[in-house]
Amino acid sequence: MGVFDVKKNYDTGIINIYKSAFDFENYEIQDKETVNQITERENLIRQNVLKSINSRKEIAKNLYEIQKIMANHKNGVFVKYLEYLGISKSNAYRLLDMWELYQNTEKDKVFDLPHSLVNKMKKEEIETRQQIEILESENPNEVFNNIKNEAQEINFTKDEKIQEIDDKIRKLEEKILKLQNQREKILNEE
Repeated sequence: MGVFDVKKNYDTGIINIYKSAFDFENYEIQDKETVNQITERENLIRQNVLKSINSRKEIAKNLYEIQKIMANHKNGVFVKYLEYLGISKSNAYRLLDMWELYQNTEKDKVFDLPHSLVNKMKKEEIETRQQIEILESENPNEVFNNIKNEAQEINFTKDEKIQEIDDKIRKLEEKILKLQNQREKILNEE
């Protein structure tokens, strides 16, 4: 289980004590005070990562809704609004791409992915079930590359079949032309 998989349940009022899953003993860190100091900081990092992911999600959602509202207004107003907010156009569109992927999959992990992968998934027009498969995997980049390679193999096979059919058509057209020439020759002999 990963460090960031654990979430607190604030609704129950139960306070969960965080315990690191890192194997300190394997790395010869046995001093309890050192382990406790590292574990405290690890817990703070975990909490901040979760807050960061939730913040990115909320920002993306709100940018999407603002963009939708501004779509009916003067061209370029959304970009001007981004400038006003101090958000670069590229960062805003990264978040919008993540929101679009989140809407398809409803998986929070979207906001933890590198944008390069989100962008590739968008360009390749990966099906929703494949997007979910990528997001649920331990190594999303690897799964994406496998899916992409499988798609290329299918397209290559498809291209080969089309080429084969085109070759048959060309041969049949040549045969038809020969037969038409023979027919003309016979008609001209009479």
